Amino acid sequence: MTEYTTHKPGQRYKSPDTRGTFEATGEKRPPKAGEFYLSGAIIEAYRASKDMTAPYLIARRVAATTGVRVIQSNYPAGIHGWEDVSEYPDTTRGRQDARRDLREYKTAQPDLMHRIISRRVPT
Repeated sequence: MTEYTTHKPGQRYKSPDTRGTFEATGEKRPPKAGEFYLSGAIIEAYRASKDMTAPYLIARRVAATTGVRVIQSNYPAGIHGWEDVSEYPDTTRGRQDARRDLREYKTAQPDLMHRIISRRVPT
C-alpha cells in the first residue's frame, strides 16, 4: 500500500465537521470509536464513528488560544511584582482601549509603574 498521508511535526489541521484545531500524535493505528484521525487528499481531522480496521494517523485536539492585552501595575521598587489590572481582546479596538486606560492609570496612580503586555490564553 502506498503511503500518501504526510504531515509535518507540530502542523495543525482543521476538521470539516468539528470545530477546533488538531495535530498528529505520531501514532498510526486503526482509530477507536470517538477518536480523531487524519485523512484525505487535503489532510483534515475526522472523528471515528465506530472502531475502524484501517490504520490512520491518530490526531488530538489542540487547545485553541487567543491573544489578549493586559495592563499590569507594580510599585517602583518592584517589591510586590507585576499584578494584572485589566484585560482586553487583541483587536484594534482592544488595543486602543488598553492604551487609553493605560494613560488613565498613569494619571490616577503616578506612584505606580504600569505597562501593557501581550499574552496567549485558552479560549
